[in-house]
Formats: sequence, structure tokens, C-alpha cells
Amino acid sequence: MDLSQTNDYLILLIVGTGILFTLSVGLILFFARYQRKLLKQQSEMHQLEQQYNHDLLAASFKSVEDERKRMAEDLHDELGSIFSTLKLKVDQLKINNSEDAIEESKKIINTGISSVRSITHNLSPHGLDMFGLPTAISDFCHKVNQTDMLRINFYNNDKFADLPSDISISVYRIIQEMISNTIKHAEAKEINIHMIKNNDQMHIKYEDDGKGMQPNKLKQLNGHGLKNTESRLRLINAEYNYQTHPGKGLKLNINVPLVNHEPAKN
Repeated sequence: MDLSQTNDYLILLIVGTGILFTLSVGLILFFARYQRKLLKQQSEMHQLEQQYNHDLLAASFKSVEDERKRMAEDLHDELGSIFSTLKLKVDQLKINNSEDAIEESKKIINTGISSVRSITHNLSPHGLDMFGLPTAISDFCHKVNQTDMLRINFYNNDKFADLPSDISISVYRIIQEMISNTIKHAEAKEINIHMIKNNDQMHIKYEDDGKGMQPNKLKQLNGHGLKNTESRLRLINAEYNYQTHPGKGLKLNINVPLVNHEPAKN
């Protein structure tokens, strides 16, 4: 083989190697770009799924609250008026001699009226719309304190006039569920609740002096109301953490962002 043929083969080899190298780099770049695009699509799908689940959860809770409110209004309007009218009728019967029977009937009617008010309050706390979140929580704590089961101390900085309604009802239900869990499971004597609002955030600290538990046991309480509580916390984009230990009670710290808040849609 002469020198010219050797040079031709060498040139061909260099050109071929260059082409293969270029193709290899092109394929690598193509697959890298494809992989990035695929990961981006997966990320977008995951975000859409999370947003869908969030919207679905929001719609579910809103539907429940709307139904509670409707039932509360029906109970309050219909049964409340019936009991009130019946009580007036019994008052008119005092002209008869059966005073004991009449007084006993009035007691039963008063019990019925109180029961209806209690049911409607649990279904839809009217004070929440009329007087705001702190008053509604304070009223609920007062009712629990009257039972002598434990003592609840509620503190707030009274700056909640412009709080979005969906945050108000969610926080009210969260506090309600936490108190219920404490009464049922914690064997506590006292609960302290601190609620402070500034311009862009609301801070809540819930603390009981109950028996506490190992932190890893908290998940076992999901069947006792914590699952609903955490769902509501996620719904309002709250940051939260539990602190508990045997004999040390339980603490729940909550931060609720109020900036750029979008209420739940139907």
C-alpha cells in the first residue's frame, strides 16, 4: 500500500470517527433533553395531581360545612320555634291545678331547646359569622369549662376582623377536634390555647397537660380525629408540628399564612 492510499484510509478513519463521535454526542444530548422533558412532565403531572387533591379536599370540606350550616338553620328555625311555641302553650295552662305536671313539662321543653341549640352550635357555630373566630372559640371553651371535665384557658390578641371565612371555620374545627381528642384520650386537667395574628400570618399554640405519648405513637391517633385535623391544616397551607412525650402532655404549634390566600371554591 502506497503512501497516498494510507493517507486516504487515515482521512476516512478520522472522518468516520468524527461522524460517530458527533452522532454519539447528538444521541446523548437528545436523550438528556428527552429525560429532562420527561422529568418536567412528571413533575407537572405530580403538581397537577396535588392541586387536584387539594381542590377536591377543599370542595369536600366546603360541601360538609355548607350541609352542616343548612341543617343547623333548619333545626334552629323549625324545632326551635316548635319548642318555643309549646313552652308558651304550657305557660297558659297554669290556670289549671296540675302545677307540678306543668313545671315538669316546662323543664323537659327547656331541655329540648337547649339540646337543639347545642346541636345547631356544633353543626354551624353562628357566632363565627356574627362575632368572629376568637369569640366563637371562647364560647366553645366556656361551654366545656362549665362541664368541669377540665379547664381551658384561651388567649388571643383580638386582631381577627378581616380573617378569611374558610380559614376561620377550618381553625375553629381544628381547635374543636383537638379539645375533643384531649378530653377523650389525654386524661388532662388543663388546656392552654394561644392565638396571635399579625399582618401576614396567624400563630396558634395548643397545649395540654395530659399523659402524653411517644412521638412515634401519634400516627396511631389518626382514627381519633388527628387525620381530619391534619387534612384541615393542609387545606389552609398551614405549617405545623407536634411535641409530645409520656407524662409531658401534647403541644401543637401552627403557623397559617394569610398572604395571597385563595378561598376554597365550589
